[in-house]
This record gives sequence, C-alpha cells and structure tokens, in this order.
Amino acid sequence: MSRPETEKTKNRTDVVSVANAETPPRARSLGKLVVEKRLCAIEAPVSSRAPDSGVRNIVDLDTADDDTSCLVTEYVAGERVPRAEVERARRPVGNALSALGVVLDRALSSLWMAYQPIVHAATGSLFGYEALPRSDDPALSDPGAFLEAAGQLGRVHDVGRVVRRKVSEAMNHLSRPALLFVNLHAVELSDETLTSPSAPLTAIAARVVLAITGRASLESIDDVPSRVARLREMGFRIAIDDLGAGYSGLTSVARLEPEFVKLDMSLVRDIHKSPVKRKVVRSMTALFKDMGIAVVAEGIEVVEERDTIVELGCDLLQGFLLARAGRAFPKVCK
Repeated sequence: MSRPETEKTKNRTDVVSVANAETPPRARSLGKLVVEKRLCAIEAPVSSRAPDSGVRNIVDLDTADDDTSCLVTEYVAGERVPRAEVERARRPVGNALSALGVVLDRALSSLWMAYQPIVHAATGSLFGYEALPRSDDPALSDPGAFLEAAGQLGRVHDVGRVVRRKVSEAMNHLSRPALLFVNLHAVELSDETLTSPSAPLTAIAARVVLAITGRASLESIDDVPSRVARLREMGFRIAIDDLGAGYSGLTSVARLEPEFVKLDMSLVRDIHKSPVKRKVVRSMTALFKDMGIAVVAEGIEVVEERDTIVELGCDLLQGFLLARAGRAFPKVCK
C-alpha cells in the first residue's frame, strides 16, 4: 500500500537521521546527502567565484577530476570547507550505513505482520487479507522508513524472507477460506529462495497472491516472464500493487499479466469529488475486466469513496472504512 509523496520524503529523511545520529554536525550534513542520493556525492556551486549564485550541481567525489575536486574543496553548499574536512566527510557515510544496518537488524528482530481485510464489492463479504510488515522498534516503526532502509542497504531480500516466514506461520491460524496478498519488491523476483521447494510459502502457494510493488523497475530484473511463470507453476497468483504510482503502470500489466491489479490510493482518495479520477478508474476497470483481471481499490476511507468505486465497477475493496489492519486477521466492519 502506497503512501503520499510527502510522507515518503519524510520517511527517507527519518532513516538518514537515524543513521547519522552520532555523526559530527558538519560531517553529518555532507553524509546525509550521500546516503539520500545513494552515491558518494555532495552539492557544490558550479563556480567557486560565485558561491551565492544559487546554482548547484552534483559532484561525485570518487570519479571527479582534479579541477572538480578543487571546486569541492573551495565550497560545499556555498560554504568554504577545507579539503581535509571533505575527505573526512566520506568516512561518516560508511559509519552511517553501518549504524543503519544495526537499526534494521533490531527492527527485523521485532518485526510482526498486520493483516488488512479485502472484501467483495458486491456483497461486502471477506475475500482475502493483505499482509503488512510492522516493527516495534521506535526508530523504524513506520513501514515506509523500514522498507527505505532495506533498500538503501541492499537488504530487500533479507526483509522479504523474514516477511514470508512470518506470513507462513500466521496461515496456520487462518481458518477462513481467504487469499493472502503478500507484497513483493520487484528485486525479490531474482531471489532464488522464492521458488525453492522448501521456501515458507511454497506449501500454501495456492492461497497466496504475490503483489509486485512499484518501488523498483522490472527492467533491472533478468528474465521476468520465466520467473513469473515458475511462480504460477507453483500455484501462486500475481498482482500489481499501487497501479498508477511509481513504476507500476500498464507496461507492468503487459509484462506480468496479473490476476489482480490494486489501484493506488491516490486514485481512490476523494474520487467522488473528481470527475477526472472517475473517468480514469472507469476506463481502467473496463480494460481490466476485458482482460479477465480483477480490480482492487485500496485506501477507501469514507462512504462516498466506497459507493463511487462500487459504481465504477471495481471488484474488490480495501481500506480503513471496511477494516483496519490488525495482528489477528481482523473482521470486516459492517
């Protein structure tokens, strides 16, 4: 389930702040930029003679030529900074990532799964649940910050494996005949443990929908069609999560040929007030019905949104209006 862009930005800043909590102030300001941009880079004025011009460009300290290095030595974000201090700023970046790794390990150790109901639009009866990772660690209690940290550290696989194990354990307590939607970062398609016969979800694949999120492009994954075909052979069904946000677009639909698409909540929010959103969702719903793909509208918070979404022909509904996520497979609100 996606979050508003302002919250995503806030989460990213929070993650960096955690990592840099014990870094000296000046080094922290440099290191923060490095972590956020995921490369050893800082901002510097284009001209060292005009530090207040407001013009900036990104300088990669590892590949910059001598002239550029001199420029970085002269000014960082408009301030004159000795070269030795610029060099020292590199080291806290590694320290910050190391600290972030410790925080992520701690968050993983306290990870638990919340489950939010998904219901039939026509009847309001239970169809399934979306599994949502949560952590009791205060530094990464927000799901967005938690997943952002995993991405920055290159540890998406680690998080995904813990999530799938937790989901498998929880299914032993789900007696109702419901499907379980488990979010899958696109990078996880390359995780060989996903299709292992001994993988946690393998035994219950027929009850699991793997929802590919839009956090990363499928273009970076080798042989996506055969990987998805293998998952289907095992009994999994495929969904595209947050359609209309990030990398989740119609190209993903063409490549994955999913059984489900989940409309991003940005399309659902205040849809009863927006003729444009209604036209977009009506067209998308008609297209997917023609393709045999079920449409899930997520993020429904008020009655007017629900009624409009049902009128437009969406098959399945999810959101606070119907039920909040909870640990023990919560019931649907009537």
